[in-house]
Amino acid sequence: MNVDQILDLLDDSDLEFEDNDDYDADPSFTLPNQHGNNILYESSDSEVELDAVETEQLETGRQVSVDHTVNEGNENGSIFEKVKWRIQSFTSKIFSDKIPKTLPVGTPMEYLKKYFPEELYELAALCTNQYYMENTGKILKTTSIEMKQFFGIHVIIGCIKFPRLRMYWSAKFRYDPVASIMSRDRFFQLRVNLHFANLVSDEVKKNNKLWKVQPLIDFVRNRCLSIERSSTYYSIDEQMIPFLGRCQIRQFVKGKPRPVGLKNFVINTSDGLIIDFEIYQGLTTPFPNKSLGLGPAVILRFINTIPEGSSVFFDRYFTTIPLMKKLVQLKVHGTGTIQMNRLQKFQFKADSKMKRGDFEEVVSDDKNISMLKWKDNKSVVTTSTCYVGLPTTTVSRWDKTQKKYIDVQIPNMISKYNEKMGGVDHFDQMMEYYRTWLKTRKWPLKVILHLLDLSVTNSWFEYLEDCKINKLPKKKIKDLLQFRLEIGECLTMATPPSPTCQDTEEDGEPPIKIRPPAPIPGDDVRLDGYHHWPRAMDLKAPLSCRYKGCTNRSKVMCTKCKTFLCMSKAQKFTGHMQKEVPLVHKVISDLK
Repeated sequence: MNVDQILDLLDDSDLEFEDNDDYDADPSFTLPNQHGNNILYESSDSEVELDAVETEQLETGRQVSVDHTVNEGNENGSIFEKVKWRIQSFTSKIFSDKIPKTLPVGTPMEYLKKYFPEELYELAALCTNQYYMENTGKILKTTSIEMKQFFGIHVIIGCIKFPRLRMYWSAKFRYDPVASIMSRDRFFQLRVNLHFANLVSDEVKKNNKLWKVQPLIDFVRNRCLSIERSSTYYSIDEQMIPFLGRCQIRQFVKGKPRPVGLKNFVINTSDGLIIDFEIYQGLTTPFPNKSLGLGPAVILRFINTIPEGSSVFFDRYFTTIPLMKKLVQLKVHGTGTIQMNRLQKFQFKADSKMKRGDFEEVVSDDKNISMLKWKDNKSVVTTSTCYVGLPTTTVSRWDKTQKKYIDVQIPNMISKYNEKMGGVDHFDQMMEYYRTWLKTRKWPLKVILHLLDLSVTNSWFEYLEDCKINKLPKKKIKDLLQFRLEIGECLTMATPPSPTCQDTEEDGEPPIKIRPPAPIPGDDVRLDGYHHWPRAMDLKAPLSCRYKGCTNRSKVMCTKCKTFLCMSKAQKFTGHMQKEVPLVHKVISDLK
């Protein structure tokens, strides 16, 4: 059986932790100063016979030493030295749960402002105006407020999806929460000219292929880096930024739901919260240590941002034996699946000699690294610096021959990997539900919208964590759809609407006796203290006050929220506009 056949067998496995994310593994990577032609040999699945001495040692329980036959140089340290594997005991590490800080639950917009602060909208407005002036010689006159509305429309578009973008402004299918905020032509004008950087030197452009969106990347990443960390579980994997157009850093990753686009390496908590990311741009990607290859360089890049003693999980795209030894030196625990051609000639027991649920485990001579092969429908090899095979647990698996579910023993190392590795996949799943999916030929716009969706989704994960810490009832926790819509509403209502509140009876039609109540805006809009003006409406009958718990009726409407509120001395709008109470009191007294 040759190398390709063995890899095909591994790739066809139906284990829940197996995926095809590593088809783009660096094919040119070899260990430095390796003998021969610098090719990493793959272990064979052919039967391995032990001699009489080894058989006797196994039967009597004595240690069996199996040596790696790879002798690397020492120019990169001890991680390339000869490794010996033994059948011996290995102590699993114990990790304590994160001790959370009690923080109040904020509004959706308060979480997003940490990723998209006010200065970001001002920068976008400045660079967009400069770019438009350079190309047309005209003045665009966009502002930070208009940039907020622009991004707010994209947040809403991700939730309320039309087949074509122009349908939001069409006469027949017009969607007012979008079309009433900004005209169609203005929206597309801003979309075509959107920029975050203009005056950049040629040297920066040469060394950074993402220079057009680098300021936005820095804003979002700085917030991710400021998230509190503890010695807990993290997962590292690839994330795709979908894009089908021309781009020199575009990648193809077979097996991904959206395989074509820009590759984004991310590190998540086991719950799905992103704490750091790095968009791959080829040789110019700022990896600090590339001596072990591309996959290990990603791991070494991210573990600098987490405390010592943390446990990191990753798939076989990243895993090598030298990487595991490096993690031991850095006092960070690692667990991951590993490709057979990275075992450095070491041979496990053949699949034909293993039953379903069997596993074989060996430990390095220094007792720092454990390596395990487990047989399910197909076999898989994992390695870890903190977990071993025991204790095993029972899982239910479908048996094709018996045509029923059977109980299969699963080692502890595999069980922990399945439990903690899915943080990135969980985040991608949630972001994909309401992704701002628009067709464009400009990759910077795709990256900008991806970072917007990433920021909103990450804000929601932070919100969920705060709700959990504060033990908020489940019925009071906003789901992702409601969370996004409140953010979109707050961004699109950044300025008061044009004063078009006129008498509704000018048409000569009889007044409507029963009106459906207007929806109450979210707390971000209701309590922002910005342009909430009372307006006395010419109505024949007052309408119910929308303040919670109030039973009065009023003819006074808030021009921004379009809700009626009473103006009694006891109320005085205090439940509606807390930040503008003195100003509103003055207006009320003048009206009276």
